[in-house]
Amino acid sequence: MRGRRSGLVVVLVLGGCALHAPPPVRTPEPGRRSPAPVVAPAPGPATPIERRPSVNAESSAAQERSPVEAATVTPAHVGPAALALLEQARLQAAAGDGERAAATLERALRIEADNPWLWHRLGVLRLQQGMWDQAIALALRSNGFARGNARLLGGNWRVIAEARAGQGDHAGAQAALRQARTYLGPSPASP
Repeated sequence: MRGRRSGLVVVLVLGGCALHAPPPVRTPEPGRRSPAPVVAPAPGPATPIERRPSVNAESSAAQERSPVEAATVTPAHVGPAALALLEQARLQAAAGDGERAAATLERALRIEADNPWLWHRLGVLRLQQGMWDQAIALALRSNGFARGNARLLGGNWRVIAEARAGQGDHAGAQAALRQARTYLGPSPASP
């Protein structure tokens, strides 16, 4: 089983690398002119997510820094195969294909099921899609694996706060924001 898993990791890593590899160079046949090369534009930054109205004036500063920024995943947090899938999901989400991005994150979770960072990213994606119940459940699942990581726990509580606000549960959103502050500290605009 272990040999099969490491083979899968190699295939996934190489498959992820192939997504970013330049196309092969083709030489024209003798006597033919080669067409002008087609250059695809470089992918730009992810498009900003439309902001929902804040819970109240106190939480507006917390909303300016989205949960995505609160707990950013780095290569130290995930293995190489899951990292390749995480990058693929980021590109899919940036292109507006949230469902494919979610499916890609779920594939990463099949590789690293106890990785709290992957659960967090899927929760953030569901939050961005307005799937409030799923966002809350995924953030809580991430908290279960977080092992005291304050940045991740705070980011998850911010996801929960925004999802509760989206549900119209303003008291629950305020409670989640207070919980996030216990891990992240007060936001710059907070008293």
